[in-house]
Amino acid sequence: MAVAAADVVAQCREHNLISCHALPPYGEYPFVPEGLPGEMGRLLARGRRTVTEAQAVELRRECSDGFAYSCKVLADWSPDLAERPAMHERLTLAAREGCRHKVPYLCMLVEDTWPQAERIAALDWNCQISRPLCFHLGAALLDMGKLDAARNEYERACQYGGEYECLALAQLYRDGTLAEPVDGRSATLVRIACAASYMADKPECASSP
Repeated sequence: MAVAAADVVAQCREHNLISCHALPPYGEYPFVPEGLPGEMGRLLARGRRTVTEAQAVELRRECSDGFAYSCKVLADWSPDLAERPAMHERLTLAAREGCRHKVPYLCMLVEDTWPQAERIAALDWNCQISRPLCFHLGAALLDMGKLDAARNEYERACQYGGEYECLALAQLYRDGTLAEPVDGRSATLVRIACAASYMADKPECASSP
């Protein structure tokens, strides 16, 4: 991963704008150097709550150049409340374009408003990058009525994710939303999840033998 990202940095330095768009927000990887295009958005995307007017000027320029995280900061925290909806529209377009190029950090910005095919493709790519995120793909497939495919993704998220994903899947089995692949699967998932001491306060675990 580090080698691939270093290549992206090198290409960005050569003024390859698509590569610059692919750089992650600051804090994701320590090797992203300062001074590359889109820097203000990458810097402020990590939990920013206020944006100064001077910062907003730079963010608007970056957003116009297609930097999705710059658009996102403005969509969430622009000092000009009236421009936030327009910045959200630009965010959506930039994120969709980047995700079509399989840029992980842009696919993570997927929203329910994306066209269905693009949304499923983004969720699938996120699932491949981080298996616990398969839970979101499972939920989308469930909404589409693709029950077997949804169950597979929920099971994948449970296997590679953690106790919370497993408990949620167990509930889907218990309430009949999904069919158990084998009898007793829901009880098995609850038993495995509740073995973790920090799950003791969960109602499902309190009633688990």
